[in-house]
Amino acid sequence: MVPLSFNKIQSQVPEKELLVLCQEYIKRIWMIEKDVSVRAFLKNKEIIEVQNQLFSQDLKTFSSSIKEEMNQKLKEMEDIEYAIRFEGNQSERDELSKQLTNKYEEFEEFLDNISEMYQQLNMALIFLQELQKKVKQIKQKIDDLQEQIKRLEMM
Repeated sequence: MVPLSFNKIQSQVPEKELLVLCQEYIKRIWMIEKDVSVRAFLKNKEIIEVQNQLFSQDLKTFSSSIKEEMNQKLKEMEDIEYAIRFEGNQSERDELSKQLTNKYEEFEEFLDNISEMYQQLNMALIFLQELQKKVKQIKQKIDDLQEQIKRLEMM
């Protein structure tokens, strides 16, 4: 059923636009969906084949879009970290620290989901390994910042 509807849509929409749109929707589902039944559907053998066809059309662009999104998320965390370092108000620092922790947890989940997607689709992204190293560094920075905040509170 899925390949038939994909073919019907493909006949009515320019191929490049359709590919990008479908890639984006499937990528979003992999990244944010928490429902076990939906995630199981994504891992269905037939659906995996369709996804492989879809993503193999333009793997370079698809990989670039994921890398760009990851870099954006990293930048957001760096911006919050910077704000924490220069915030004078203790309650504001605490709030920013909570935001940073939440962003980090969201990023970890995002990274896990993307890794799972690539594993299921038998794709390899070298930059995922780089990002996993960055995530560890960011986690250490968050821990260090929270320790500094605690020390400042004690003064």
